[in-house]
Amino acid sequence: MKKIFSTFILLTLSIVSLFSQQKNNLLWEITKNGSEKKSYVYGTMHVNDKISYHLSDAFFEALLNVDVVANESNPETWGELTNLMFSKELNNAYKLYTEFYLDPITKDEVKTLFNTHSSYFSNIISGNNNYNADYQEDTVLDMFIFQTGKKYNKTIMGLEDAKTSLIPIYKLTEEEAKPKEENKPLLMKLLKNKPLNEFLKESYREKNIVILDTLYKLMISPKAHDVLIISRNKVMVNSMIEIMQGKSLFAAIGAAHLAGDEGVLTLLEKEGYTVKPVSTERSNIGDNLKKTIETNFPKPNLKTYTTSDRMISIPMNEYVVNDKYIIGSPDYTNGGVIKIIRKPLNDFLSKKGKYNPKSLDSLFFENIPGTILSKNFTVEKNYSKFEIDNETKTGNSQHFNFYITPLEIISVSLTGAKNYAKLYTSIFFDPIKLKSFSNKWENYSPKRGGFSVFIPSYFNTYGEDSRTPENIEIQAYNNDTESYYFVTERNLNTINLLEDNEFEEKQIQEEFYIQHEIKPTFTKTANNKTQSISVLNGKEIALQSYIFGNKYYLLGAVNAPEKDKNAFFNSFQKKPFVYNNEMEVYTDTINNFSVKIPKKENEKLFYGIGENNIENKNIFNIKNKYISINAENGNKITLEYYKFHKYNSYPNLDTIQKNFKDYFTSFYNPSDEDYYDEDYDYSSSTSILNYNINNKKGFKKSNWYEVLFKKEEKEYTIIKESTTSNKEQNTTSINYLISKEGSNQAIKTNILFRKDAYIVLQTLVPKKYKNDDPFIETVYSNLNFIKKPKDNVFRSKIDDYITDAYSKKDTVRYSALNSTDELKFSKNDIPKVIQFLNDFNFKATEINAQSELLEKLGSVDDERVIPFLENYYKKEKIAAETQINILKSLVFQKSKKGYETIMTLLEYDLPLSNNEYDIRNLFYLFLNDKENSKVLFPKIFQFYSIPEYNDPIINFCNELIEYKYASASKLKSFRKMILTNAKLEYKRVLSWKLENTEYNDEENDEYISEERYAPVDVLIDYLNLLEHFKKNNETNAFITKLKKLNILALDIEIMRLASLNNTLTDTDRKEILADPKKAFLLMQLENKTFNLSQEEIANNALNNFYSVSKNDSIIFLEKRIVQHNNHKIAYFFYKITEKEPKNYEDKLCSLAFLINDNNVELYTYRYFNTSKITDEEKLNETLEILIKKSLNESHLRVNFEKRNKKTDVNYLYDDY
Repeated sequence: MKKIFSTFILLTLSIVSLFSQQKNNLLWEITKNGSEKKSYVYGTMHVNDKISYHLSDAFFEALLNVDVVANESNPETWGELTNLMFSKELNNAYKLYTEFYLDPITKDEVKTLFNTHSSYFSNIISGNNNYNADYQEDTVLDMFIFQTGKKYNKTIMGLEDAKTSLIPIYKLTEEEAKPKEENKPLLMKLLKNKPLNEFLKESYREKNIVILDTLYKLMISPKAHDVLIISRNKVMVNSMIEIMQGKSLFAAIGAAHLAGDEGVLTLLEKEGYTVKPVSTERSNIGDNLKKTIETNFPKPNLKTYTTSDRMISIPMNEYVVNDKYIIGSPDYTNGGVIKIIRKPLNDFLSKKGKYNPKSLDSLFFENIPGTILSKNFTVEKNYSKFEIDNETKTGNSQHFNFYITPLEIISVSLTGAKNYAKLYTSIFFDPIKLKSFSNKWENYSPKRGGFSVFIPSYFNTYGEDSRTPENIEIQAYNNDTESYYFVTERNLNTINLLEDNEFEEKQIQEEFYIQHEIKPTFTKTANNKTQSISVLNGKEIALQSYIFGNKYYLLGAVNAPEKDKNAFFNSFQKKPFVYNNEMEVYTDTINNFSVKIPKKENEKLFYGIGENNIENKNIFNIKNKYISINAENGNKITLEYYKFHKYNSYPNLDTIQKNFKDYFTSFYNPSDEDYYDEDYDYSSSTSILNYNINNKKGFKKSNWYEVLFKKEEKEYTIIKESTTSNKEQNTTSINYLISKEGSNQAIKTNILFRKDAYIVLQTLVPKKYKNDDPFIETVYSNLNFIKKPKDNVFRSKIDDYITDAYSKKDTVRYSALNSTDELKFSKNDIPKVIQFLNDFNFKATEINAQSELLEKLGSVDDERVIPFLENYYKKEKIAAETQINILKSLVFQKSKKGYETIMTLLEYDLPLSNNEYDIRNLFYLFLNDKENSKVLFPKIFQFYSIPEYNDPIINFCNELIEYKYASASKLKSFRKMILTNAKLEYKRVLSWKLENTEYNDEENDEYISEERYAPVDVLIDYLNLLEHFKKNNETNAFITKLKKLNILALDIEIMRLASLNNTLTDTDRKEILADPKKAFLLMQLENKTFNLSQEEIANNALNNFYSVSKNDSIIFLEKRIVQHNNHKIAYFFYKITEKEPKNYEDKLCSLAFLINDNNVELYTYRYFNTSKITDEEKLNETLEILIKKSLNESHLRVNFEKRNKKTDVNYLYDDY
């Protein structure tokens, strides 16, 4: 506390000292001997609140009389920074086929045409229309200063480059920016319990630049302060000095940059400049000048802008931002924006027919800001048009034009401050021209290539002019035949799922039709392409789809004459991509590699944005890096850098190549488990869906996937491979083309390997790829390591490990021992490992390293291992944890001798652990090697009375006996002891039963589900052992008592054991079949349906799969039979409804069985997660979708559902 107080006193004194040097002021005059010109620096606050506009007369005099006006950075360059920070990647992987849906325009979508807001230009435009407008100015003060300079023809400059100065700020992590702990009490004292924002404003209002400087020093870390303030101060001062060599300057910078020892004012003084505060007096003179400036709108300098589809030609300002459906162009001088929004109508898919302009007219009153002053409607041959003048509640004039064409609605708006729009409506809107109708057709290919198609000349495109990668969308209209044509492109960069080509081509079309509730007829074209035809609203619609590498295309023709339709479809061709953007070498100096990549699309990489180089205490940690390399057409290459761990070692390159092959083929092949997520029930301990049930002998989990889909799933294979070596670089290049049967796509994989690291490049290409894509080939051929390797993965690392472990440097020792899992050694290294284990003094915190070494040693098949482990176990003062680890190591020997040694050591000194899982894990390892671990039986039972060993031993013995690795007769001498302990456990369960008997309170309908919470696991273990002694009357009587507990989990286990031991009577079976919770389990155990109908079997399965409460009512809905891949499948649907009063909505419960010769296959079933029934009328559709999805589970991109369409608000791409 004393330290904080003394620090605060020093801080206060320093502030007082600075006060004497730097007065409360925001405007400072800058002069230097030998120069008559005066320059100025003004401290701004980057807001448009009125607090930032207390501007003196001297402020305006200074601003209007200088040669140069400079902000921190030139606002005209802010767009470049925005483009960088909000760059896009095209990767429609999940539910890809839904990306091709087209729907008629909705009312909500039309409403987005009125959106004039753009956060992209929010710091540039003027004309405040916010709710707080009465308390704010038209724009932030920085922009007011900038616009004043522009209006009065001052030279405009930035004191720093927006990217290079602000990117380091973006790169700061939250942790790096946190203030020092000792600064927090000082900050609180300074704030005097005021909110930070309020204190900042108060300090700015008082022009207290010293307090602002102090505040920033306290509230962020020194590193963040350097990045945010100090480093930028130096850059800005250097720029100011350069400008002031021959010109006068007005510099507007954040007020926090002014004061302090390293503030701009002090830095200027150090360079020989004199700085002094300027008068803060304010009068009508300044106010009048401000009004004059704000109402002075110089005529914009415009140029004609024409969209690439030639649909609209319009005057624009010099700077234009294009984002697929939106075009924006700011008038930097005046703070105005001309904005175009284009919305496809898609009314050729509408039941209502062509879009009615009256629908748009009806929206004007509610959606045009403020008051509509005038509205004019005209009709031309190729469009109809609304022209609207309006004025916002804050007095800003605006103008809108809405063009309704056969293909789209185009909204053009002009906004700005005060009467800006009124002044210049005519020069923006009068010259606008829209494309005329034509009966001609033309070949169209995007500027960036990819494809070409023959379409009517009256067409529009989206995505062609965008500054970031976009998918191309085309719509065309033939006025003579009133026919429509469209091409929709989608990009896929996911490399972990190659689909069957024919399936995808068809499914894209299938799901398109689902959205419009029509069924198509599919045919094959002459060139073997999938084409479909249907009728929508009385018009024929035809679809055709194409897949070229990572590009997917859907083509459609609506109401098209046969000749035109065929000409359109047959014209579609794949074309080479055209890459125009510059490529540059990206160098990673940390990981020491370089690669040539497109500069613009990967600018973040060059600036290091998004990289998190987290420091790790383990300095030997594996170093890897993942990056995406993007191209201007949306293509992507993934790069993975992997540096081998210091202790990794491999015999030779062949071993590594084999590992690569195995990895890149097995990684993409799904395991069976990938398809069973929904089939697991982790909540109910009595459901066959629960692993603890279906893993027991007699029960089986479903083989649904193996039976129905396994044959469909094709294996990934390497269809091409090559290996080349570069002796000069000491590298090996391993190249694979990975694909699978049925797919026309492949994964192009290149591994650049050297002795200490490797780099993997992967991208999606056509299966018959000819190495002809300039982007891909440039990147792949320009990947290099930039330094020689410092290590060699082909040598033994045991000596390195031992040396590091003995290091006197704590970080090295820590890193070595915490990297033991990475160490590999051979038989030749065994003497060194044994010597190290014998000699090294492991600290308590280093036991894991010791354990890993022991396990690795135990995994080596060598005659020296077991004797060493036995002796090591018997060392004096050895920890129990280490003893258990030695026992585990002996397990890894996988030999009878190893287990014999384990038994000897347990008898020598039985280890006890504070962690109950240590013993359980040991016995779990025993069970994974029953063939050898059976040597422990029955002698292991001598430790049964030890509490830590009790449950693990019972479980171990049960499994050995159940799977015929051991005989229960050898435990006969332990029967009484087992029974005694079982009776004690019975009493515990009985006590729980009495306390938690299921009840139903009529008032609150609460109950406790005993089958879910009953603590019977231990009792079940005893039951398994005692089952083998049922001939004993006492044992038999005890089991009878267990049945009377009437606990489902216990009853199921009693049933299972009786079935396995053939002791179930027909009476028992009849009784069990009458219980819906147990009936299906009995069928599984005996693989019999007991002459039950399919519906009865399904009902029993449902009762086992689904936790039905006493308050639930099960209503059978229907059964559906479906044929799939020569299999007959029966689906059963139920409604679960709660009795009144209801607390939840009705649920749909569904399951399915394979049917063979009209018999239910009990091991081939599927349970589906329950879902709410929200609309009974759509239930039939819901069932159809569920069936379709279940039959296509191996196709992960399918959907089959009508989408819940959401409106996309028309912001420029960064506005979200």
